[in-house]
Amino acid sequence: MSTTPSGRPYFPTTAVTESIIVSGHVHGVGYRAFVLSHALRLGLWGSVRNLEDKTVIVLVSGLPDAIDQLVLELQKGPFGARVDCVLRTSLGVASEQGGSFVIDREL
Repeated sequence: MSTTPSGRPYFPTTAVTESIIVSGHVHGVGYRAFVLSHALRLGLWGSVRNLEDKTVIVLVSGLPDAIDQLVLELQKGPFGARVDCVLRTSLGVASEQGGSFVIDREL
């Protein structure tokens, strides 16, 4: 949470979009379902999918604080996962407000 110049709490209301690449042992451990569960709980929208290089990509939109919370969960991962790196890239203001979060099963 940020504060305004007057010291009052400021809660961002503009949704943003980020691309997040997760590397480590994240295939075959239920990582995508783990991401889906947390993204839905946090009110985020976007998608998650496995990449051929054995990483996972999360394209996510929502409020910045909710995305920050998701990233904390991504760093932990589900039981059986080992997360080595979480790389975030801002893609700017979200082009839409709201939507669903899905697992993209294409490689």
